[in-house]
Amino acid sequence: MSYSLAYTHAIAVMTSIGAQNKLRKIDWVSAASLAETLSIPKPTVVSIVMRLIASGLLESREGKNGGVRLAKDAGTISLLDVFEAIERKRPLFNTELPANPDRKEIVEARWRVIKSFQNAETKMKEALAEVRLDSLFGCPTITKGDE
Repeated sequence: MSYSLAYTHAIAVMTSIGAQNKLRKIDWVSAASLAETLSIPKPTVVSIVMRLIASGLLESREGKNGGVRLAKDAGTISLLDVFEAIERKRPLFNTELPANPDRKEIVEARWRVIKSFQNAETKMKEALAEVRLDSLFGCPTITKGDE
């Protein structure tokens, strides 16, 4: 039960690109620069970037001054968008739970577990949809109550 590390890496890639585009006024960011900045192997960065381009979250330009940049405003990109680009339709929970079809109580329990998993995943996706990429730029100040 878990999503791939690629999702976490993709959030880091998107946040880094967005911050560099917006805060540092760097238009195109290279995969090599991202790999170095984030301490993620370049082949991993390239694989993630390709998925994000295919999903329409990033655009690319080849050449000496090429690289990638956000294809949309960071305020319109949610963590759910990044999630869907990386994980596609892969579910969080494996619902291939064994159940003897002759045991009604086991079949019903299996159904309740699957419904609980589906509800949990729906709530997680709703929470991810609320977080916009631009809210992740910079270092927030930690207040006494946030610790």
